[in-house]
Amino acid sequence: MRKSTIYIPINCNFYDILLANATARKKIPIAYLSEDKEIVETVAIITDVFTKQKAEFMQLDTGAIVRLDYIVSVNGFTLPKNASCTINTKNIHLFILINKNYVV
Repeated sequence: MRKSTIYIPINCNFYDILLANATARKKIPIAYLSEDKEIVETVAIITDVFTKQKAEFMQLDTGAIVRLDYIVSVNGFTLPKNASCTINTKNIHLFILINKNYVV
């Protein structure tokens, strides 16, 4: 993880997508930027989403810890450039679709 850059909070709707995928506990395609600014593509389970030292991260079952603002895409969804936090009903429907076998 790059330690010299300031964390930029991610779009709230995309954060909801991360949490929905973490809850589903399924292997999904994930792309993110490495320390060398290279795109890393993997298929993994998001095992945790957490905050540390004023930055947000996700942990993958591969052992990788990815700062959220270094994500390129998760499960076909590209990280939006804006950090808007408006309510998006499309993501509510997405959560239901991802977790259709998950009992709330």
